[in-house]
Amino acid sequence: MFRMVILTALLAVAAPALAEGEPPGDRVAVNGMTMYYEVSGKGDPLIVLRGA
Repeated sequence: MFRMVILTALLAVAAPALAEGEPPGDRVAVNGMTMYYEVSGKGDPLIVLRGA
């Protein structure tokens, strides 16, 4: 029980620091489809395509 109280207190303190808000995203029309994209971080671009 004591461990659960400690864990809950730590999560309550750490949660605001962990929540950074969502990266800015937008939708764009590409070849008749609407695609969603996000821009976040620094450095060279990385494009991640998810297969269907």
